[in-house]
Amino acid sequence: MEKASGVLENALGNAKYTSPTIQKEILHILTSNVRNAIREEIGDAKFCILVDEARDELKRKQMAIILKFVNKEGFIKERFFHVVHVRDTTVVTLKNEICAILSHYNLHIENIRGQGYDGASNMHGEWNGLQALFLKDCPYACYVHCMAHRLQLALVTASREVKDVHQFFDHLVNIINIVVGSSKRNDELQHAQAEQVENMIASNEIETERGANQIEQLKEIALGLEKSDQRFLWVVRNPPSEKHGLVVSAQPDLDLDSLLPEGFLVRTKERGLVVKSWAPQLGGFVTHYGWNSVLEAVCTGVPMVAWPLYTEQRFNRVVWVEVYSQRSLNAQDRDGIAIGEIAIGKMKLWKCTRRSG
Repeated sequence: MEKASGVLENALGNAKYTSPTIQKEILHILTSNVRNAIREEIGDAKFCILVDEARDELKRKQMAIILKFVNKEGFIKERFFHVVHVRDTTVVTLKNEICAILSHYNLHIENIRGQGYDGASNMHGEWNGLQALFLKDCPYACYVHCMAHRLQLALVTASREVKDVHQFFDHLVNIINIVVGSSKRNDELQHAQAEQVENMIASNEIETERGANQIEQLKEIALGLEKSDQRFLWVVRNPPSEKHGLVVSAQPDLDLDSLLPEGFLVRTKERGLVVKSWAPQLGGFVTHYGWNSVLEAVCTGVPMVAWPLYTEQRFNRVVWVEVYSQRSLNAQDRDGIAIGEIAIGKMKLWKCTRRSG
């Protein structure tokens, strides 16, 4: 950065650096620095490769490469590493391009511990697929069919059996093509949506920031902590502000007296401590059950209290508890709002269960 500042100071006053060639060089330098930082972060660790097809604005085929690994602190990281143009999607071409990139950054094939692709025959073929070729070079590079792609295939197959759903997606594709094809139509749609959200908020048809650390949720959790008669360390962050129903940023000043029930800090000061903004994870982890959070908690042996809200979070909890038979306790009601007494009661129960074996 100091070198870059010196170059800018000594440059001509009318230098704008708007030439396409110069801009591409700058982007290339930034890209190289990011990839080198990722390579340094990986170190000598084992890693997994995730590969998928992408297309640029010119409709050229691109191969996107993502690396997944455990860093030196023991946390699972997933880094977007490279995009490379490929002439075709034959197995030999894809393998050669991947090996060339890994070799360029001194990433050894024998350190691969997983492969993730879609279900195309050239990718998952048992004998001649890409995963089979890597298995020959590294027998530990286990192949996993991309879960997102499997879910997509299941939804497409199921939607074909329901006429209304099939027609809905046909119309949706047409709408997307119309809107994406014009920046003006795209801006008009976003403006109309913002107005609709404002009207629905004003008429109480929808609630805002569901699932965030709302004041109501903070007060419910505070009541649960107070009635639990347990010692606690509680980290409280200020709820974010909003604009047009969208979360913008957290308020800089944190006033605990206005966020928590009246007199809570006084009544619990002998057995509890409320910390502003941040503190290290200690005894337990209240999580929305995103998959990365689950894996990090499992790897570090931290107990989890589940608070799933939407998308795959509820599914993750069901899979982890019922399929892998792991303990995880739910801490929400049917509307996704945390109930203080229930949450703290379950944490207390879990504490007793863990002590008893």
